[in-house]
Amino acid sequence: MNRRGFVRVAAAGALGVALTREAQASLARAVPLEQLMGRSQHVLVGEPLDAHSVWEQLGGRKHIVTYTRVRAHELLAGADPKTDELLLRTLGGRVGELGELVHGEAVLSRGARGVLFVMPLAGVLAVTAMAQGHYPLRRDVAGTERLRRSPGAQELFQEQGSAVQRLTGLQVPEARSLLQQLVRK
Repeated sequence: MNRRGFVRVAAAGALGVALTREAQASLARAVPLEQLMGRSQHVLVGEPLDAHSVWEQLGGRKHIVTYTRVRAHELLAGADPKTDELLLRTLGGRVGELGELVHGEAVLSRGARGVLFVMPLAGVLAVTAMAQGHYPLRRDVAGTERLRRSPGAQELFQEQGSAVQRLTGLQVPEARSLLQQLVRK
């Protein structure tokens, strides 16, 4: 490399260091099960049937949101939704060639049954506490269906005693029993 090239590379490096900003990250605080229940209108076993994403104005800015039609298979706690299907809004999705990822949001995949905590929010229904209100159901090695941690709820602060910690690994009847005990308190 000649002297002029070296000076350019050094100047670019110095400029990059001078213009850098402090790295930032977000951390979600784990929600206690009692709080998750208190904010939820319905707690049910549901199965996403289909979804579509659209642009919407939220908080003064345009964002992509996804509306997922969910079949309600079983009510575990809360009010009866009085319908077999619910339309749930989650943040993020894809419209055309553009996508928006919202960290910590529930990702509802077509055909993937799960336990959903649902609340009314600004005239629509949403998953309570984002991914902390979504527990996909998966079969373990013995073939038993169990609640799993939502992929969007991986990094939580103060997780001890949280809804995620208390519900993950339970079978649906165990989860129902735990939720009904909380309702009776």
